[in-house]
Amino acid sequence: CGIHQRAVARAVKNAREMALLPYVQTRA
Repeated sequence: CGIHQRAVARAVKNAREMALLPYVQTRA
């Protein structure tokens, strides 16, 4: 299940970056 876990980790990382992007843009 390593491949699936890697895909989930990448999805979580993507979601975190997507959630962080507007926050960074508003602070800038």
